[in-house]
Amino acid sequence: MHLQQYQRKENGVGSVYDTDVIIYDANGAAIGAVLKTPLETATTALSVDSVLPMIMVLKAPGPDSADIIFGYGGDGRLNSDKSRCSMGGYDCGSRHGNYEFTCK
Repeated sequence: MHLQQYQRKENGVGSVYDTDVIIYDANGAAIGAVLKTPLETATTALSVDSVLPMIMVLKAPGPDSADIIFGYGGDGRLNSDKSRCSMGGYDCGSRHGNYEFTCK
């Protein structure tokens, strides 16, 4: 899964994060996505539907540098779990991350 989080209050983004999420299968084919979708800090979760049997859920507890929390079928991870995830810092108003998870 690839995530791009757009920093709040920069480059035309409002008071909530805009978020792109693309879920890929093991062969690299995109199987689900949301683009430029608002993700409010701590108050709501972003659900990403795909062809997988369960829904991917993301939360951004804030502040801007905080980990994105995501889960799939009870397999919850933080973006600081370096064995399965990588998340860069903000550059030009957004940051990118890649996440690996097991499909159940």
